[in-house]
Amino acid sequence: MGLFPQKILLYQSQPPSKNPYPKTKISLPWAILSLGTGRDTPAAMSFIFISYSRQDQAYVSLLAQALESHRLPFWLDINTDYGDTWPHTIEKQVECCQVLFIVMSPRSKQSHWVQCELAHALELRKPIFPLLLEGPRWFSVAALQTVDVTGGSLPPDRFFDTLRPYFPAPTATAESTLIQEVAADAIPSAPVGWAPPTDRFNSSPQTDVTNLSELWKDIISVLEPLGTRALMQQQGTLVKLTENVAQVVVDSKPLLKMAQGRVENVEQAFKKILGCQVKVDVLCRTDLAELWGKVILALEPQGTRALMQQQGNLLFFNGNTAWVEISSRLLLRMAKNRVPHVESAFKEVLGHEVKVHIEEYPESN
Repeated sequence: MGLFPQKILLYQSQPPSKNPYPKTKISLPWAILSLGTGRDTPAAMSFIFISYSRQDQAYVSLLAQALESHRLPFWLDINTDYGDTWPHTIEKQVECCQVLFIVMSPRSKQSHWVQCELAHALELRKPIFPLLLEGPRWFSVAALQTVDVTGGSLPPDRFFDTLRPYFPAPTATAESTLIQEVAADAIPSAPVGWAPPTDRFNSSPQTDVTNLSELWKDIISVLEPLGTRALMQQQGTLVKLTENVAQVVVDSKPLLKMAQGRVENVEQAFKKILGCQVKVDVLCRTDLAELWGKVILALEPQGTRALMQQQGNLLFFNGNTAWVEISSRLLLRMAKNRVPHVESAFKEVLGHEVKVHIEEYPESN
């Protein structure tokens, strides 16, 4: 299904006061997301067209969330099934848009669709805002002021303020108009299959949390807003759930700060699924790998070093406690007997005591 749900509600002006589809969560009232249905967005609806490479979708989802928070309408191509009508749809959206964003990266520079969208916008003399995500500036937009978003940062607030004149605020009497019908299952409703075990949470148990990957899918399904859902779906992994703490790792170091800034949204999703408060810690997988590499080099004796190097992996580290996974069940007991050596290595690397837990992964989860 990719980063985004394949059906969404499309609204003009303010969202309706009541969701016409009880099972549908309306999370992006100001987003105009194309789904390849063959229906064109009405020309009367001014919006920002976001031109980007699908490989940069994680960043674009965060940009979309920022636009939503600033109440700026946008059109985002999330269709993956290009048919005969899709080039016509793209052409019409560029013609209908009020403003066009270009998310510049080496991937989008090589994208045929991005270059076609940019060329058409230039031909129509549309206002174009280049956002430099990665790589050098493009010659084709060299005369335009570029917004630096390298490293996955978002544009400053003043940038969004400059867009506001293109989209006058609706009057107080303006009524929302439902433009595009969707099925009642547009965005999955909250699952009911998860409930915490009594020995870990103060709530009524229904089902033990034994499969972290399935639990994480359920958390993702209720995450709001959409930008946070997209970020965690692509970058996040739930690696540990102990007592009232959930430990999540993200793959991209540039996106770590953004992910940590969305912790409150993730905690709210855990509460929806588990029915109780859960503290969420977020770390970067790259940082964990670097730390584990240093610990391995400090490990003594050589047999313990070889065992941990071949079978061990640092699953999570919160500053005082480290969880290490062992891939072989046959070697699990041997590895647990080496815990004092691993703790000594952590102390040598970090300069303070660290409690180490050794466990089998993923079966024991």
